[in-house]
Amino acid sequence: MGPPDPVLGVAEAFKKCTDASKVNLSIGAYRDNNGKPVILDSVKKANQTINDKNMDNEYLPVSGNDAYNQAAIKLAYGEKFYNANKDRIAACQSLSGTGSLRLGMDFCA
Repeated sequence: MGPPDPVLGVAEAFKKCTDASKVNLSIGAYRDNNGKPVILDSVKKANQTINDKNMDNEYLPVSGNDAYNQAAIKLAYGEKFYNANKDRIAACQSLSGTGSLRLGMDFCA
């Protein structure tokens, strides 16, 4: 078996800590004071928009939503650079923060 996952190790340390003012920022989920999941208002609004526009929750293509990818490229590089180089820039989506990090590190490797 490989070495322990450091992020999950932080979560385990959080569980063991007895400090009443502790806050768990190690895993991408928000919880209330009773440990119940909290759904952010922005997420509720996004879900409502999806429902109002009769959008589906089907799986995306492997590379993700092209309109989203292009908007992300514009945001990352700026409109001027994007317009001058859009045929030479690629993007894809991935699932979750961990998935994004993995994809990025695989690309770097």
